[in-house]
Amino acid sequence: MTRKKVLLISSDPRFFEVPENLFQSRGCDVFAISDGAEALSFIVDHGVDLVISRGEPTGASIQTLHQAIGTKAHIIVVPTPGGDFSSVLQLPNVQLLQGSGDGKALLRLSSKLLDVPDRKYISILVQVRLTKPKPTTIFGKSRDLSEGGILIETTQLLGIYDQVVVSFLIPGADRMIQTDALVVREVPKADGGKRYGLRFLSVTDEDRTIIAEFIVGKNPT
Repeated sequence: MTRKKVLLISSDPRFFEVPENLFQSRGCDVFAISDGAEALSFIVDHGVDLVISRGEPTGASIQTLHQAIGTKAHIIVVPTPGGDFSSVLQLPNVQLLQGSGDGKALLRLSSKLLDVPDRKYISILVQVRLTKPKPTTIFGKSRDLSEGGILIETTQLLGIYDQVVVSFLIPGADRMIQTDALVVREVPKADGGKRYGLRFLSVTDEDRTIIAEFIVGKNPT
């Protein structure tokens, strides 16, 4: 599965720190750029699935970026105080974020446009059973969870495309969730630990319901 490319444009690189981390945990490649001219060059050379611009970038307008991204990509404009963005709303696949650009509003809209599954932060113990090169059980802590998979953090090594059996208990659930899973990505950490994205392969309908209700904030029953 091809990873989505998200391009963040802001003269203040700290503005997108939290959204950037969230995008990465959702299986996206995130690139932060400070001005429109650099963004335009990146788009032409590499292509993108989503551009998020804090206000009107310097060096290249929203209209210019829109012409470069193609018909399948999207642009979200995070409004800045005093800015007039009425003209860009006439462009196809351009949306103006309503409210603050900090927090869940931006994440919800971007997730919808990228068609990535809803995830929720959760820190629980996860058991991972490997069969190769010999049967082994390792443990890790989860970082987030979706209906389709889980991101775990561990000091142990896993191989990309290893097939494993993963087990975990969602708080409030009446049983352990267990499913075959595929290791689909690795995210190295500065402290030497690693994060692995596991894609579920055989979740039952009942367990999928438990996961879905947890993600939207319902208590498992």
